[in-house]
Amino acid sequence: MQTPDCSSFFDEIGFSARVDLYLIVQMKGKGATGSKTRSIKSTSARVDGLFEFNKSIVPHGGKASTLKLRQRKNGSYVIKLFQDLNNDGRVSKKEMIYKGLSRVKLEDDDLTDFKGQVRLEKSMHRCEWITAKYPDELIYCTQEYIPTTYSCLLMDHRGARYKFEGIGGFAADPNFLVGFIGE
Repeated sequence: MQTPDCSSFFDEIGFSARVDLYLIVQMKGKGATGSKTRSIKSTSARVDGLFEFNKSIVPHGGKASTLKLRQRKNGSYVIKLFQDLNNDGRVSKKEMIYKGLSRVKLEDDDLTDFKGQVRLEKSMHRCEWITAKYPDELIYCTQEYIPTTYSCLLMDHRGARYKFEGIGGFAADPNFLVGFIGE
């Protein structure tokens, strides 16, 4: 049995990779690889009105935000966070930045009139962040898959902590969950 001559194939790929690398260096654009985590916090969050996060979850967005909590019949809570994403001074229903379900079911209505702290973290591919931050510039990115994930924590005035799991478009990719089985 004879093995095929692959030297020309590898020469073409090697040449192609060198040309691509040369072009990327010459582009004078911005590059992005790896993950980026954006963490926003508020110490004055409440369900009955507007409050502000320390920064926007997106580049060039506003800080004004609202929080909605709804208790289900089974005792769990659904949270919705909204933020002024286009920096127009208003928060609309179209500007939802997170939707989650409480990890534990609560007997009391502790969160009905919530006032306290909120922390939201969003992990994403750095390319997603750089592209949003510099929309008019040429961005070159790596092709690794980095899923977008969210983490949300509420802490009331007594110090009680409430963690939420993303649902819908904010749910973690089940193919790339990190953690222990049965946790």
